[in-house]
Amino acid sequence: MIQPRFGGVLQEAAGPITRPISPPATIFPSHPVAYLQYFYYIFKIILPIILILSIPLLIVPSCEPPPKMIGYGSNEFGQLNFEGTNWQDQRLAEGYTSSWAGGNFSIALYNGPTIMTDSGFICKGDNTFGQCDIPDSLMSASFINLMFYDLSLGMNHGMAWVDTSFSGNYGTNLYLWGRNDNGQATLPELPDSSRIIKMAAGGNHNIIYIGDVTPVIDTVYYPGTATLVITNPQILVWGDNSYGQCDIPTRFQNLSDSLVIQDVYAGANHTIITYDSLGILKMAAWGDNRYGQSVILTESELNGDKTLQELHCGRDHNVAVFVNYENDISEELLNGDGYIDSLFIISYDQSYDYGPTLPSHHKVSLMAWGDNTFGQCDIPILTGLFEDIDVGGYHNSVAVTDGSMILFDEALYDYYGYYNYIHSALGRSIVGWGKNDQGQTYFPLEYIVNWNTGGPTGPGPGPGPGPAPANSPPILTLGGDHTLVRGSHVYRAPSIDYTFPDQFNGAMGDTLYQTITLYGIGPDTVNLDSIFILTYSDGYVDTLETHPFFVEQPELDYVLFDDSLTFQIYCIYDSTHMISETANLFIHSDGWWADTTVIPLNSFFGPVIEVNSFPDIFLGDYGETVIKSVEFRNVGNATAYLDSIYLPEYFEYEPFGEDNFILPNDSLEIYLYITFPEYPMYHNGNGVFYFSNYNTIAQNINLNATRYMRVGDNLNLSNYFNYNIGYCGQDILDEGVGNLSLSTLSEFASTNVHYLDFGYFDSFGDIQYGVQLDEISTLFQDNPYFASLIGIGYENWPPGPPGNTFYQECDSLLSLFEQRENKLVFQDGFFHQHFKEDVQSVVLDMYLNIIYMGQFDQDSITTHIEQAIENCGLGCLSNTSLTLGPDTLQITVPQNSTTIDTVRITNNTEYTLDYYLDVESGNQLVSSVLFHNGSGGNDMTTSFETISSPATISMWLKPLETNWSQDNSIYTNFLSPSDTSSSQYWEIIFDSNIEHPRIGWKDYEIHSLSDVAILPTEWYHCTFVHDLPNEEIILYVNGVEQFRHIAFQDIQANSPVGINMIGPGRYTGFLAQTSIWNVALSQSEITTLHNLGINADHLLNQGNYESSDDLMVYWKMNEQSGYSIMDYSGNGFHAEVSGNQDIWRTELIVSDQPWLNLMSGGGSQTIGSMVNEVALVSVNTSSLEIGDYTGVIQLIPDYNPSAMINNIVMLTIIEELATSNEVVLPVDYALHQNYPNPFNPITDIKYDLPDNEEVLIVIYDIMGRQIRSLLHQKQLAGYHQVQWDGRNDFGETVASGMYVYALKAGKYLNTKKMVMLK
Repeated sequence: MIQPRFGGVLQEAAGPITRPISPPATIFPSHPVAYLQYFYYIFKIILPIILILSIPLLIVPSCEPPPKMIGYGSNEFGQLNFEGTNWQDQRLAEGYTSSWAGGNFSIALYNGPTIMTDSGFICKGDNTFGQCDIPDSLMSASFINLMFYDLSLGMNHGMAWVDTSFSGNYGTNLYLWGRNDNGQATLPELPDSSRIIKMAAGGNHNIIYIGDVTPVIDTVYYPGTATLVITNPQILVWGDNSYGQCDIPTRFQNLSDSLVIQDVYAGANHTIITYDSLGILKMAAWGDNRYGQSVILTESELNGDKTLQELHCGRDHNVAVFVNYENDISEELLNGDGYIDSLFIISYDQSYDYGPTLPSHHKVSLMAWGDNTFGQCDIPILTGLFEDIDVGGYHNSVAVTDGSMILFDEALYDYYGYYNYIHSALGRSIVGWGKNDQGQTYFPLEYIVNWNTGGPTGPGPGPGPGPAPANSPPILTLGGDHTLVRGSHVYRAPSIDYTFPDQFNGAMGDTLYQTITLYGIGPDTVNLDSIFILTYSDGYVDTLETHPFFVEQPELDYVLFDDSLTFQIYCIYDSTHMISETANLFIHSDGWWADTTVIPLNSFFGPVIEVNSFPDIFLGDYGETVIKSVEFRNVGNATAYLDSIYLPEYFEYEPFGEDNFILPNDSLEIYLYITFPEYPMYHNGNGVFYFSNYNTIAQNINLNATRYMRVGDNLNLSNYFNYNIGYCGQDILDEGVGNLSLSTLSEFASTNVHYLDFGYFDSFGDIQYGVQLDEISTLFQDNPYFASLIGIGYENWPPGPPGNTFYQECDSLLSLFEQRENKLVFQDGFFHQHFKEDVQSVVLDMYLNIIYMGQFDQDSITTHIEQAIENCGLGCLSNTSLTLGPDTLQITVPQNSTTIDTVRITNNTEYTLDYYLDVESGNQLVSSVLFHNGSGGNDMTTSFETISSPATISMWLKPLETNWSQDNSIYTNFLSPSDTSSSQYWEIIFDSNIEHPRIGWKDYEIHSLSDVAILPTEWYHCTFVHDLPNEEIILYVNGVEQFRHIAFQDIQANSPVGINMIGPGRYTGFLAQTSIWNVALSQSEITTLHNLGINADHLLNQGNYESSDDLMVYWKMNEQSGYSIMDYSGNGFHAEVSGNQDIWRTELIVSDQPWLNLMSGGGSQTIGSMVNEVALVSVNTSSLEIGDYTGVIQLIPDYNPSAMINNIVMLTIIEELATSNEVVLPVDYALHQNYPNPFNPITDIKYDLPDNEEVLIVIYDIMGRQIRSLLHQKQLAGYHQVQWDGRNDFGETVASGMYVYALKAGKYLNTKKMVMLK
């Protein structure tokens, strides 16, 4: 809902409004009556009473003087020559209540108490084109106190509206004057009923937003107040159109219900508007874009946790102000001293009906873009309370507070039981940047903008009784090359500056002098009333004056403007001087008001010793002696003696004989050493060096020593055992453990054996080194308990400690390796203290014992890793310790039949192992890419950028989230072009703000979501059709239409399309095959593709699908290794997924019918060492249709459930074999599954012969021994059958179990398995 400036409610009939519309910034901001304007009954009842009030009451708030004004910068045309604003005047005139600035002219509104030559609207500056010839009717309006109006000035023309209806926010009359060569000062035709809602004057063009405004009286919630409803909204732009700045985009020529204009802006040759579209704030710009000034802010920038507060246009640049209203940072703003180091604003909310208003603090940020020729887009570092901003031709200025502090109101706590925050400041600053050739960014030294903290307003004799003064901020107005500053608290600057004295350092009997220089920096003479020195003791003035400081009074008692005055202060060193003395020099002066300058003084009477060089850490081997030195320098003026030295245990110093003193300005170097014992490894403490002359001081030197580690040492001896280590890559930490350290590596990691490498990143470019590291990873890739940790030192990571960009760039370091899945890269911040510089490789066993250390040698490293894994035993078994074979069972059987097959489990270790065996029946396997921060890929980038409408985008996906409003984002970007600045930008999104998580389409006109919820429980086939020729955008989910909207524009070309590239948010979930066509697929084609399933081949036309030749991109997502995604369309638009985890996943789509079962060997099992066992698998097709099916046999080892083995069962069901004689001969040789199977004791074996052949059929047992020769004869082509009665060649009944029957017919040979039961 729009908030009008002076209360009331505004609503636009065209649609919902969710963003505040900024009111005119220059309409009597402190007018007390203005806050009553929207109360409708006040118009009718109280207004006549208000009209008789005096002018001062209407303009000037209590406890605050009327605003004053100063100007600086270019005054070539007299644009700063307002009466009572020049620093040469003795006083600043009060009463400049408003101001506006154009190219080389300015207008101010003066309603002050001082009688001056002009009042009302006053124009100064260039009048070549009549830009100062303000229309008489507008001049008359300035003298009507309750008349509302606003002005906007261009380069050489002016525009204003006046509200004769007293509503206060909207203009009924529009005025234009000044230069008119492009029609910019010609009144456009406006409907009689329209009011001017927003307006902006550009260089030589104008933009206004108009509409009909109707008051509707509220009789329920706020009786008597009026809601103003806007109908028939319209944008008008006219004037110079050299750069298209007046060419209103089509979608704004007739404003639809979904578009609500928020504000309008104009630069020299460009135009900007902000508008609400279905609750989303957006921006549009047109005109000159040579400097990027017409580039628009993205929706994520406009709708994140920061709210667009203001926008200002310069000549060819823009500056936006954002406020983070989502987060109250009151506690963050409090540092040790209470001083604030952020730019912020204060917002007040009432705690409850009768409680006080409680402030909240919110960070402010600025963004600038466009022309930066003069640095106008280089925003400086700003801190303090943000008070105002304006933008000129090529410069900007911001008003902020100085020395801002946060305090607690204890009185409020005593009364209400909670604290309130109180903000205070030392003053205010006007910070300018950009073009400064005329001084337009330099706030003059002659002025200050004061901050009121209590008592009477402005400089004076001191606080007094009465109400707290008002404290309005300064107001900034910037023109082409000049600046105006208005405010109630603008004053002449303090009158003197001074030099700061150094610390006194003397010896016994010395009297040391220093010179203080006072500078007259104000615009007038400063009289010096008194100069004296005082000290404080326990908070009281020391009236005995026991300090050693004295002042020689200057010859003159005044300082002239732009002149200086010097005098002496001195310090006496005698027996009364303590080792350290402090005092304050007070200078009472009187310029235009009384002022006191306080200068701190301090003196030191003792040895003044500085440490020239500190010893760094002592590093060495066991038994090695390491020597370091420390150097002291005497910077005092007396000899200092080294009385004694205290060193921690194990540290010694070399004797230095009788040279135990340091002359003034001389130095003394002392050599320290340590001989490293075997244990302890670490030594640290303070060395204390006592120096004396008249007093004694102690110099503390921190000493640290570390013995290098050796083979056999354990890393738990490290001082850094619990030190967090930055890393990226393989996630080896247990669930719930957040940070990597040596302690977590030993106790809370899934890996047990580790290789540390310190040499690779010291030898960037050594390709062979990297290849050998990959070979080590490949060799142990089947062992989940091993990981390679590759260290990169601070010295190799610009900008050095602490490596602030490490986490952003770490993935790029890991991507240097081909084999990444058992590697991680870590930031080596301390290992250089554990190992010698030439150590490149360290192997750690499961207990963190060092078993190898030395230069990089692949063979030695491999041997020691194998040794560590072998010693680790059960704790380090590889994924191949148990195997399940064969990898794939391919079974072809008739419909309505049963068959049995076998799988073999092999234990390849010397340990008895437990496992669990199970099966799962499915329809098909789905290969996909997982997007997940930490467990999969991050984003997907492509080279595909030639998309344009018509186009169809199809994808199979399965999300893992239901909340798509993460990180304060209003939605999550999924797939989109990378260039967000184009007016044809589009994106496929997920949004959970409306009841359920949904998928949708979003561009500058459309934000529409699916009807069906997209949940993390199943796979969805989502297809978007963008058909500009037919003006349609359609979404289908699982073949069902979800929405159909008008397509207003083409979709962006020439910008690469990708996933998770832009934000806001990040898609988390699975993505299977994805296709893009350069045609609009029909609904029947989309339904066919959905029915064909997730593994349908889009390169083949099938059923109603006939668009295979129109494929532009076809990513099957079936690579199952690496990070590259192949484009099967043949167009070469391959994709890359970023990340260092395994991005591939395979999922079985479970069948409704459990056709796969375990007959034996299923469930929990135990297998002995170095043996294999057989499990029987049965397939029952009685409830299945003809077709292909996929099942999984799953083995889960108890020693490592993550080493799960999944073997595939590929089932093909064919028609039942014919039971009558066939007329047509077989096309191919075939051996069919016996029936029945299992059997007892008789089974039939059928086979097909396309030609006459010699046929041999033999039965074997599972060990390969021949059991029975069933047939050996010449047979004719046709369908044949033979029967086995379960007996061997000797007529004996065979035992139950698995048997193999083999058919040999000519060159054809095939075998199958069967089971005999008893």
